Amino acid sequence: MGFAFIDRYDVDACAELCNTRGPDGNGGACQYFNIWRALVDGVPTTYTCSFVSRKFVTSIEMPYDLTFGSHLVLPHF
Repeated sequence: MGFAFIDRYDVDACAELCNTRGPDGNGGACQYFNIWRALVDGVPTTYTCSFVSRKFVTSIEMPYDLTFGSHLVLPHF
C-alpha cells in the first residue's frame, strides 16, 4: 500500500493520509496505518506512516504489523 513521511508523531495526520489515500490494485483502500521512527546509526531521522489495505493474519490472528512490535492504529472514520 505504501508509506508517507511526516515531520512528527501525529496520529491524526497519519489517519488523514490513510483515509484520503487512493486504493491500490492488491488490497483496496487503506484500512490500517502504523507510525514508526527511523534510526540511522542510532540517530532518529524521520517519522513514517505505513499504510495497510487489508488485514494480514498470523497463527494467533493478530494484524501483521503487530508481530514486529510496532503500533498499529485504526484510521478515523
